[in-house]
Amino acid sequence: MLTTVLRWTARLASVAIAIAFVLFWWHSPPRLPDLPSGIRWQLGLMTSGVVGLLLGIWKPLVGGAVAAIGFLGFLLVEGLHLQRFPYIPAVYVMLLPALLYLLVGVRRPVPTA
Repeated sequence: MLTTVLRWTARLASVAIAIAFVLFWWHSPPRLPDLPSGIRWQLGLMTSGVVGLLLGIWKPLVGGAVAAIGFLGFLLVEGLHLQRFPYIPAVYVMLLPALLYLLVGVRRPVPTA
């Protein structure tokens, strides 16, 4: 029961995050050739994180891992750029469904008698 609630919470949050991500870039997509390489890396890592969230709908463990690596990589690149630990609440919120997917993916079902 708890696993089902966590799975559906992660799924709904993932869809909401993906929609927000697309709407954010819809009217003014980034011009990739004009961006510095660090920003391109961050955009790629963020995009891979969102794709990982959507992948987690079908494959929770794989999707959660891809999303977590993408978002943590984004934070790492940002931290290296700022030379301090980045505080970006939106990224931490996007990381939560990835962690839920990982939790659901590694959890083994309890056998019923």
